Amino acid sequence: MSKRLQQKEETRAALLSSARELFVERGYDDTTMRHLAKKAGVAAGTVFAHFPDKASLLAAIFYDFIEETMEGAYATLDTKATSEEQMAHMVRCLFRRYAENPNLSRTLVKESFFLSGEWGDRMTEQGLAFLRWMEGLLERERERGELREGVELSIAALGIWSHYTTALIFGLREGMEDFERYVGIFSMLLGQSMRGYRKSTEG
Repeated sequence: MSKRLQQKEETRAALLSSARELFVERGYDDTTMRHLAKKAGVAAGTVFAHFPDKASLLAAIFYDFIEETMEGAYATLDTKATSEEQMAHMVRCLFRRYAENPNLSRTLVKESFFLSGEWGDRMTEQGLAFLRWMEGLLERERERGELREGVELSIAALGIWSHYTTALIFGLREGMEDFERYVGIFSMLLGQSMRGYRKSTEG
């Protein structure tokens, strides 16, 4: 990496770190790009050279947050575990990270739902990658003959995603202090859905 590129990456990292602190201290709405420039010790033009607006800055923070967390989750995943256990592991890793700073997490989740533009597209692709992973788990169950006929895997994965979102929103509303409680809520919702997707073992 060239010195110039390294300096650019270091400046970007400093801006993201300063933004995370400001969003917690002042709140997202009350943080301006000028506040960020002052906090990071750079000119306002430097901030805009990296991020065209505050929404893009927020998206970058959230994107990196999810990427780092998911990389760690995949690295510690037991691929021989059941589909439910693997999904619960991924959710546990995410919820544990959200619980580290609930105030920032609430801001990130709330403000990122309807982002558009380049960062909105990148976050959409990030979410789709997680959905494809869940579809892969279901596909393996189908190959083993465990799923009912007619189960649409993409729709089933969206249903599981909705369980994740429901548990996350409840957790963030209540402070996320006991994040395992919300992993448990996700697991209960998931278990009920999976019973509907799978062939009956009775009789």
